Amino acid sequence: MDVKISALESGQVGEHAIECLEKLYADEDIRDVLGTYAYHSYWTDRDFLLKDAFGEYINMNYPCLELEMSEWCELPCQHDIDDITAGLIMARTIGEDIAHTGVNSWSTWVAVNEGGNRADSMIAVYDSYEDYAVSKRYYAMGHYTKFVPVGSRVVDTDISVGDMTATEFNDWPFWVNDKAYQNYKVENYLTVSAYKTPEGNYVAVIVNEGGDKEVSFNMLGYDAKVYTTDAERELELTSETKGHKQITIGEKSITTVVFER
Repeated sequence: MDVKISALESGQVGEHAIECLEKLYADEDIRDVLGTYAYHSYWTDRDFLLKDAFGEYINMNYPCLELEMSEWCELPCQHDIDDITAGLIMARTIGEDIAHTGVNSWSTWVAVNEGGNRADSMIAVYDSYEDYAVSKRYYAMGHYTKFVPVGSRVVDTDISVGDMTATEFNDWPFWVNDKAYQNYKVENYLTVSAYKTPEGNYVAVIVNEGGDKEVSFNMLGYDAKVYTTDAERELELTSETKGHKQITIGEKSITTVVFER
């Protein structure tokens, strides 16, 4: 049968996931049908260096293996559905999993559930089942799904972040090919991921968890459309301009810039 297996649904990114992958690959029967290697981004929401290291390891040792992030929601769920912080956390996690780890797909754990304003889903249904509300997380995911189609590729960005603070949050490093990566908790910074679409357009998704910031783009020959989600707006077209432009990224916002010829 033309059947592939998606494994391991690991709740961790790091040494345990690597150890399991090595053992799976040691079995020839499993190796031949291993289609994707799946992990969850729980507990690594603030650890992009660990995701970098994990993606580097997979790329160096298993270059033909597709990675996917198959399950994530905010744990513990500490923000109401209309809180922009909930959207910022999700948007940052998506961008880091794609751009740093190199996943081929990203899936939220819950689409719709009940639970009122503290629901961890895209859409919350209230206990009466007579009303619902759309979460900021829904629009956060939309900054990718609306503008980054299947077949898009990650492209490098050159950006300087001046307000990042990083604090080591445990004593042990994560080792990849004899190189140690210390785990960090990063606060108040800008997350940028950029993509080239199959049509030849470019898309940049910017997650700003701090104050206003200026970001410059040098995309001569392209027209740019800017879409914003913040405390007051949801995927709103906020400006249209030429590609060579410095734009202000508002505080606590998600911004997608689409460059088209």
